[in-house]
Amino acid sequence: IEKSDCSYFESIKIMTSCKFLLAADTGMNWFASGYKQKVLGLYGYEYYPYCKTSKNWQPINESAIYLEAKHANLVEDDTIFSKIDLLNS
Repeated sequence: IEKSDCSYFESIKIMTSCKFLLAADTGMNWFASGYKQKVLGLYGYEYYPYCKTSKNWQPINESAIYLEAKHANLVEDDTIFSKIDLLNS
């Protein structure tokens, strides 16, 4: 679903109708967690120089899978695709 002219509230309504949310470290992960939606979250921890993990600022959601690396764009594509397959099953 792509709708770039909708409000944040409308985005939340769209997100709750999807199979899962794939997002970087954003507020949408928190909303999805509040609705216990499936989430594949990508996190980077280097923004905080002394951190070695992003676990402290990830939402708590038993339906979520969070992947992290020094930079979120360093999470391996194969890992992302395998977790997408897991969320779709």
